[in-house]
Formats: sequence, structure tokens, C-alpha cells
Amino acid sequence: MSTQNPKDEIDEYIKDLPFVALAYVRADGTPVQRTLGSFVRHESSVFFSTRSDAAKVREIERNPRVSLLFEAENQQLSAWKNVLLIGKALPDEQDVL
Repeated sequence: MSTQNPKDEIDEYIKDLPFVALAYVRADGTPVQRTLGSFVRHESSVFFSTRSDAAKVREIERNPRVSLLFEAENQQLSAWKNVLLIGKALPDEQDVL
């Protein structure tokens, strides 16, 4: 078991990952996952960018509960790791074009 601070361990794990899987639920109850390649972790938040007219934006506005799955590629099964963050997605109004 690591003696490192869990937040630091998470930051270290995800800092070089090129993708994250975003999961949310459509209005009809269908679960959806989308791969995102544009994200950054800052303090206790994860920020990601997408087009303001993307379907996921409308769905997340309706139901902001989301999860983000970070998982490195080419891991050995015996040492498999991933990070799952669950929370609410909120728009960053300052950056909306």
C-alpha cells in the first residue's frame, strides 16, 4: 500500500494519460460513455472541453451526475489500476463560446 497522499497519487496516475472515459445518462435512461482527449485536473476538479452544441452538453445539463474513468493502457493484469471519479458536472461559463 502506498504512503503517498491519495490526491497526489491520483494526480500522478492521470497526469500523462491521453484519454478519459466520461459516463452520463441520456434522458431516456440509456447510459452512455464518451472518450475525451481534452481534460485537466486542478485541485479537486477535472475540467474538460467540448463543443457547446454537443449532445453530451444537453444531456449533462439535464442530469449533471457523471463519472470519469481513467485507465492506463498496456497494464499487467496483476498490477491493474484505474481511477474512477464520480460527481456533478458544472459548466464553466467563462469559457463558453
